[in-house]
Amino acid sequence: MIGPPAGRADRLRQWSTILLALAQPLVGALAPVFGIGRPIAAVAAESQTPVVPAGYAFLIWTPIFALALAYAVWQALPARREDPLLRRLGWWIAAAFAGNVLWMLAAQITGRNGWHLFALILLALAPALVAFLRERRGRRAPAEPTGPWRRWLLRPLLGLQAGWVTAAAFANLSGAARAEGVAWFGLGETAAAVLLVLVAGLCAAAILWLSRGSPWYAGAAAWAFAAILLANMGEREWNLFVAAAAAAALVLLGVVLRAAWRREDRQGVASPAPGG
Repeated sequence: MIGPPAGRADRLRQWSTILLALAQPLVGALAPVFGIGRPIAAVAAESQTPVVPAGYAFLIWTPIFALALAYAVWQALPARREDPLLRRLGWWIAAAFAGNVLWMLAAQITGRNGWHLFALILLALAPALVAFLRERRGRRAPAEPTGPWRRWLLRPLLGLQAGWVTAAAFANLSGAARAEGVAWFGLGETAAAVLLVLVAGLCAAAILWLSRGSPWYAGAAAWAFAAILLANMGEREWNLFVAAAAAAALVLLGVVLRAAWRREDRQGVASPAPGG
């Protein structure tokens, strides 16, 4: 027999999700609460660049972790064990949680930024995007539930996580490059930061379009770019070029979101409300 029976595989998925959802806030607290390793904030401060959002923006992890815990409880209910939606998305979601845990663990234990952290954030981003886009692209499948739990728990979790980690990956890239001494082909810090912010905006806009206009993804990405804008408008430093790039990314997200909703209207589908 190849692989475990369906029932055992479902239980394994449920328990893995619970453990990984619990591990996210616990591992994040290793250094600041338990004194193990070096705080993530200190690691990030050593390799800070204009691409890194203002510090308050990282509070978005609080609702993401809370939604992850609520999702873990919901998906563990006996009625959800053979849910076709969770069979399709569950392992991808668990893998995204695992990627977050590995990144936080590595950041605190190694105590430094570098390519290892950039590789790990990509490891977290890839399954987060797969789960997010698969849910969005298949959200009208007749065999899958479309009730309030999916609308107000699953979609916010997937959208917020994917949107934030998309932007965070570029911030992590800039920090890793600084820590590793990358010269960006002779570009100065400001020019490299502008380029990264613009590319991040284009990537986020493309994913937003593919998601058919997820307001949760748009909100998380906009939260990140707004924090980059504020960070470069005096909250941390003055860098008007990077601030302008972040503002352009925000405008692009708004244009793409509106266009995606209009496309849905033309296809005979009501525009997504905030829970859509």
